[in-house]
Amino acid sequence: MVFFIAGGVLFLILGFGIHIMKWHFLISGYNTMSKEKKKNVDVEKLGKLMGLYMYSNGLLMILAGILGELGVDHVITIWVAFMFLSTAYLLIKAQRYDGNMVDKKGKWTGKGKREMKLVYAILVVSALFVLLVFQLTSKPIQVDTGANGFEISGIYGSAYSWSSVEEVALLEKLPIIEKRTNGSEWGSMLKGNFRTSEYGTIKLFVDTEKAPYVFVRMDGQIVIFNLKDPESTRSLYEIFQKKSDLGV
Repeated sequence: MVFFIAGGVLFLILGFGIHIMKWHFLISGYNTMSKEKKKNVDVEKLGKLMGLYMYSNGLLMILAGILGELGVDHVITIWVAFMFLSTAYLLIKAQRYDGNMVDKKGKWTGKGKREMKLVYAILVVSALFVLLVFQLTSKPIQVDTGANGFEISGIYGSAYSWSSVEEVALLEKLPIIEKRTNGSEWGSMLKGNFRTSEYGTIKLFVDTEKAPYVFVRMDGQIVIFNLKDPESTRSLYEIFQKKSDLGV
């Protein structure tokens, strides 16, 4: 979460520089224009637009970092959604201040139409990417068991051998989560590495709204997971007890 706070501060500095200090050379696209084309750009309004974009996203990043450190849920999801929507608005609105893209009546020129098609294409691809990430991180956890071990599929998943299992337990409550160190958090779905008060850094593959959870300790590493419903999780726990020849 320190990354978000540092990134937010950087956004605020850049926003202040572009909006107040007139660092227009930082505006992508404008800084590479010829002098003739720059004359057709309302750089004051463009700079203000860029500044407001930087301010809003910077403040939200700082807030997300602070709330994330305090353990508040869903802040990253909100930040990603706001960043995407504000960027879409910026890309579309900025073209209106470029006289090379619109005529005196404010209508798109031929070049302007082509540029906007590219902008829309980028937005569509970005939206599809976000949806893909959401699909990968929000779908139910799948755990496959075999003769030699088990595998947790999907993003952040891995394979483990039965011989490495030291302890198996069924938890009704998760350990206290201090922060996400390298993982994903979409709604109630947590996947990846998280730091906890009781065990330090562990791996979670859980839907926090669907207790219980299978706790597995292996070679000093702890993995906690559950399935799409409590019954499936309990059945999986029984399999783990038999396969690992452990009972708690």
